[in-house]
Amino acid sequence: MSRADEKSALQQAYDLAVKKPVVEIVNDTGDLSELLYHRVKLVGHLEADNQILLDNQTHKTTAGFHVLTPIRLSNSDRRVIINRGWVAGTGNRKALPVFDTPTDEVVITGTVVLLPSRSPLIGDDVKPDVENDIAWFYFDTDYYQEKKNIAVGDYWIQQEPDTEYGFVRIWGQYDAKVMMHVGYAIMWFSFAVIMLVIYLSMSINKNTKDEENPDVTGSSQVN
Repeated sequence: MSRADEKSALQQAYDLAVKKPVVEIVNDTGDLSELLYHRVKLVGHLEADNQILLDNQTHKTTAGFHVLTPIRLSNSDRRVIINRGWVAGTGNRKALPVFDTPTDEVVITGTVVLLPSRSPLIGDDVKPDVENDIAWFYFDTDYYQEKKNIAVGDYWIQQEPDTEYGFVRIWGQYDAKVMMHVGYAIMWFSFAVIMLVIYLSMSINKNTKDEENPDVTGSSQVN
């Protein structure tokens, strides 16, 4: 139920944020957590040298990558990761897809979202670029910042569909799935009630049998 409350709060935050006007992110903009799910605008330069591809992304059953490119804000050293969308793979993991990244100043609009968490099936000792320096099979903020020697924070921008400099972008709306957690709670509460009923039933039956046969234990010991 606590998890359901957390998800409900996130859903409310999303519903409110998407209705607000676009906010421009500049050098002195605070922590992006304050803009979670807000539509934002960034003006700066995309850095192809610090770009990576997030592996294991599919679109209409076709395997590919999400293109993650940091943007350096104009007249600033601040950087933010832009998820520019999906590109198809080549079918050969050693031959990565080729695409353009503009070098001129660009204007990017999108939505602030949390970086995806690493799967619990991936061990702490497995690095995201273990197979390829550019194509990573998960994104780790700390590892990226250490490797690239730049700070990007814990959030990225999902670039809006039908805007320049991006690829296939079908993000969908955020769904916190609150009722799923409520359903889990009801299921476990039901299991608890069933186990309690079974326990009480067995205890009552045992006490009834003991009352009906008070000398069974004593007789067995004498014999």
